[in-house]
Amino acid sequence: MPEIIIMPQLGMTMEKGTITKWHKSEGSSVVKGEVLLEVLTDKANMDVESPVSGIVYKILFKEGEEVDVGKPIAVIKLEKDSEEDLEKLINELVSDKSQASPKEKEKSEEINIKEIQSKEKYIPATPYAKKLASENNLDLHTIERNKSGFVSSQEVKSSLDKQSIQPINLTPIVKAMSSKMEESVKIPQFTLYYEIKADNLIKSKYELEKRGLDASLTIIIAKVIAEVIKNYEIFSYYFKEGMLFKNVGDNVGIAVATDSGLLVPVLKGLTKKSFKELINDYKSLVFKAKNNKLDIDDIEGGAYTISNLGMFGVDFFRALLVPNQSAIFAISSIKDSVFVQNGGIHIGKVMNLSISCDHRFIDGSKAAGFMMELKKVLEEDILEEIGKWQ
Repeated sequence: MPEIIIMPQLGMTMEKGTITKWHKSEGSSVVKGEVLLEVLTDKANMDVESPVSGIVYKILFKEGEEVDVGKPIAVIKLEKDSEEDLEKLINELVSDKSQASPKEKEKSEEINIKEIQSKEKYIPATPYAKKLASENNLDLHTIERNKSGFVSSQEVKSSLDKQSIQPINLTPIVKAMSSKMEESVKIPQFTLYYEIKADNLIKSKYELEKRGLDASLTIIIAKVIAEVIKNYEIFSYYFKEGMLFKNVGDNVGIAVATDSGLLVPVLKGLTKKSFKELINDYKSLVFKAKNNKLDIDDIEGGAYTISNLGMFGVDFFRALLVPNQSAIFAISSIKDSVFVQNGGIHIGKVMNLSISCDHRFIDGSKAAGFMMELKKVLEEDILEEIGKWQ
């Protein structure tokens, strides 16, 4: 019996997948476990392996097409399959693929009738209107006539303008981001803003570089947050359907902007791994995110998220919670500032750091207590703290 390859469900929330690449063409042999195609889900680009060995007999959907989960996308011929069985199966699958609902058939028939009727009629149009329509592949039958009963260049231009403002289809990644943000705004959230004196933070970066560690401020801050937050167990939970569920506390999502949209890969084991390992893991995740190579394991399991817009000169901002997480941190740019300390006026480096929390189970006093300790470590204890990092 031929093997039918279906669009797999590569994540719990996946409903559709876009075929980005076929690694095998019709007539090619494939071995069990070999990558057959790549599928872009709403979260990542995933490899799909062949469950059997055989010949790729028929590909039902081309690259770039979006397919519902569970729908057949290809047929693999096995050793004992006959041509008769294969042709019968293919005809059934192609028939199912092309089968339309009664409403769609009725609509299609109406359109066809209108097209036949319209093409039987002569469309009066000015020579320039005909030329303009021809150059832009416009059918004069589809253009509305003016009050005088003919098509002028003005009607053609109006039709072109309408085409230019057609809605744009979103990529699966942008759709997923939109869906999460719609879900996020339904969560009651509060945000606390803190001014952080950043002179020692910058010094810590230079000290780590002297030790051969190519550290970014994002990873330094992420590491400090993980070390402090482990003393506040409430942040390792998330709220769902009236109950609290446990996340892994030292796994943090890092927001990464890509050409396809915003992705949040998860950096894991911040309190357990060496700082050098974290740097390498972070660089690997950013590379995979920017090249659509993240897999499901790379984007699941975050207890909270960090978003850094400091490199864009942002003074302060509030980030929206990622659903099924407890909090999100927003890091702003470091700037020179004048401030009063110990009765004297000083000039130093200052940045804004905010935390947004799920107010359904975290209250302001708990978040403020955590942020005060985090502020102290970042401002005063950071140089001593990095001495423990390898």
